[in-house]
Amino acid sequence: HEESLADLQLQAARKLRQLLSTNRELLIQEVLERNWVPLLLGWLQLQQRPAVQVEALWALTNIAAGTAEHTHVLIKHGAVPTLVSLLGSPNEEVLEQAMWVLGNLAGEGATARDAVLGSGALGPLVNCLSRPTCSLSMLRIGSWTLSNLCDGQPRPVVDIHAVL
Repeated sequence: HEESLADLQLQAARKLRQLLSTNRELLIQEVLERNWVPLLLGWLQLQQRPAVQVEALWALTNIAAGTAEHTHVLIKHGAVPTLVSLLGSPNEEVLEQAMWVLGNLAGEGATARDAVLGSGALGPLVNCLSRPTCSLSMLRIGSWTLSNLCDGQPRPVVDIHAVL
């Protein structure tokens, strides 16, 4: 029973991600109206199932790439602290996708950026990028996320010494 539930979660997360990748605007609205964001966020807690986490993160990346309203829904549902916690994941794909969602959120404007910064994302992000095993792909996504965290008006207040 446990195995079939895991398979079902993976299939559902993958299908949702694929659908959001093809018809983003219409389907993001559908996901929000059906209140599936908490379900996706719940799947991020499944540390023993990184494939489900990656698919859920990818779906959230598509939502975060939508409108400011879509970004606000993710923030309102508490996505940011969960995403920041995933920056400690041992799984490279989980790390990259979590960075990507955080970068999309931070790029949506000062309010969203400040929510990401306020959740303590900067330190764990820099730690990920400082690892000797950090891939080129992760460096690219992470540096883009960092640029979104440092961008916008008014300029963010960041204590760089606390991070380093």
